[in-house]
Amino acid sequence: MFKKIIFSALLVSVMGWTGQKSDASICLFLSADSNFDNSEVIVFDNQLAGYTQNGWTSTHDDANMTLGAAVYNGSAAGFDVAVSTAASKPLLVGNQIDLNSVVLGTGEIFVGMYDYGFVDNGLGFYSQIGGTTQGAVTLGTFVDFDPAEDLNFSPVYLSEDLDQSPFADSNQTNLAGSSSTQTEFGMAVVVNVVHDKWNISSFDASFAQTPEPTTALIWSVMAGMGLVVRRRR
Repeated sequence: MFKKIIFSALLVSVMGWTGQKSDASICLFLSADSNFDNSEVIVFDNQLAGYTQNGWTSTHDDANMTLGAAVYNGSAAGFDVAVSTAASKPLLVGNQIDLNSVVLGTGEIFVGMYDYGFVDNGLGFYSQIGGTTQGAVTLGTFVDFDPAEDLNFSPVYLSEDLDQSPFADSNQTNLAGSSSTQTEFGMAVVVNVVHDKWNISSFDASFAQTPEPTTALIWSVMAGMGLVVRRRR
């Protein structure tokens, strides 16, 4: 079973590419183990197979050319079916990313995504996952506050094994080191799924920086206005 001590070092060891700075393209990846350099599936948002960024080369075309979402539909890591979508800006508003997937098969698979170019507001982070499983699911969320140097993600939240179905887990983290003086940072989500036999798991995982109070208020007001407009129609 997946160990937290390994999860803590996943992106630190794998994403330390030297001398390159992200151009803020969403990356979706699927792997049979925690060495993501050997990912069987790598998809970049709005790019075809062969596109290279941060030392990785995409193995498949983005199945949906909508800007802000990278999609893969196929098999991966010994799983017969792996349908995954990584969403971020500009499709999503604010500092947030979302990863959802359905996998069918036997064994272990890691489904992950990252994106850069977020402007830090100095506040904490909210990690959340929900879904159904016939095995066990583990969530990890990560940030990189210094993308100008070697890309180096640090863990924000690491869940316990989620082996009840349906499952849900969330965490609010006031991350030390987050500062409003930062101009750019990266966010990443990795979900590990383990099946002892041929089974199915599905999940939706989100990772967001807590919006500033004024921004949250604006969102609430806009949502309320939308409800009023719909009712008047």
